[in-house]
Amino acid sequence: LFKFLMIRNFKGYLCILGGFLIHFSLGSIYTFGNISPYIASYMRSRPVTQSVKNSDMVWIFAFALASQGLTMSFGGVLDKKVGSRFTVLIGCCIMSASVILTYFTIQANIYVTILTYGVIFGFGVGIAYSVVLAASIKWFPNNKGLVIGVVVAGFGLGSLAFNQIQTLYINPQNISPNFTKEDTDRYFTDEKVLEKVPYCFLYTGIIYASIQLIGCIILFSPSQTEMMISILSNTGSSNSELSTNFISETYDDENNIQSLLPKDNHDSNIFKAIKQRDFWILWFIFMFCGTINVYATSLYKTFGQLFITSDYYLALVGSVASIFNAMGRIFWGQVMDRFSYKVAIRSIIINSTILMGTFYLCHLVPNSIGARVMFLIWVCGIFANICGIFAVMPAITAKLFGLKKVVTIYGILFSANAFAGIFGALTTSIFLSKINYFGIFGIGAGLTTIALILTFLHKRIDL
Repeated sequence: LFKFLMIRNFKGYLCILGGFLIHFSLGSIYTFGNISPYIASYMRSRPVTQSVKNSDMVWIFAFALASQGLTMSFGGVLDKKVGSRFTVLIGCCIMSASVILTYFTIQANIYVTILTYGVIFGFGVGIAYSVVLAASIKWFPNNKGLVIGVVVAGFGLGSLAFNQIQTLYINPQNISPNFTKEDTDRYFTDEKVLEKVPYCFLYTGIIYASIQLIGCIILFSPSQTEMMISILSNTGSSNSELSTNFISETYDDENNIQSLLPKDNHDSNIFKAIKQRDFWILWFIFMFCGTINVYATSLYKTFGQLFITSDYYLALVGSVASIFNAMGRIFWGQVMDRFSYKVAIRSIIINSTILMGTFYLCHLVPNSIGARVMFLIWVCGIFANICGIFAVMPAITAKLFGLKKVVTIYGILFSANAFAGIFGALTTSIFLSKINYFGIFGIGAGLTTIALILTFLHKRIDL
């Protein structure tokens, strides 16, 4: 029986692999911190965009997050109409096309670059993101946290490869950026570096599309029969009446499978779900923690450039951090499965608050080697913790509101990330020149402190 179940569940493992590959390409959004100094430097080299600064680049990332958050629920609607695979394929095509289009828009101005590499990019990611997760957890309903952690680990690992690809292509000679007179940031001025920036988008867009095509091919959605097999293989029941009935009577009868599937007793009314206090507590926790994600992703490299001159090293830090980003998602998913949502979320928030609140100390270390080591540890630590939000939130959404509407409800919940993106961009563009990185990181630590308080206000005590 178990051999039979494992063979039948093989498509479930392929689905997870496909989801991982798709998220691996979608996770290239985390390369933004690495490539944004190149974008700013390239634009400053052109007469029409000479006034662009590093702090302006955060708006591209902000609009990508906003677009992703505001369109994610649309992916759930589309999933019901055309199915998971076709929905994900549409999202992936939009995302890859937006990167290729940036080859043209980056040569024009920052506004159309925000449109392609921000709005359209985020739109594609938003459509595909949660549909992939929903398809995966349907195969393994008893291990939601772990399955989601594995799939979104791909999202975290995206920058591991693509940070290096970007840097090795654009700056193979490890040329350092130069300080400017009008602000304290550094910018690249070498022509050999700058001329490659547009082409980087063209080539990476093609790479993303190739990976996504493979992922979509093996992204299987389970039928009712296959969902039943998945449940049996997860419960380990080989002699139960349920197993006997399943093998002898219902294997070839889809109509009978429905009666054997566990009942979803959650209210399927989306409007009732989003009126619950627990939903809005999750929403604000997501927003406050998401703001730290904006600061860390968009500013870690420009902050590091203040005291680290090696472009290779900064790209390496981003790549190593992506490993922690990926492993952290799996780890925190398992913590939630083994212990509880509250244990996982409070641990994530406390760790993130401490690390973000002390991040600026890297700049104050007098020894250059010590500063490099501390910078690496802190960046990896921040990403290893804050990434847990993206493993815990889908799982707790499924637990609170059921699998039936998880894509749509999580899409609405993810809109918090859209507000986090806009808030992060506003505070950065307005206050960075006034309160420096120390003040920005302090704002982030303050927001997660509020998020920690919110975890004690949930209505349900069994989370």
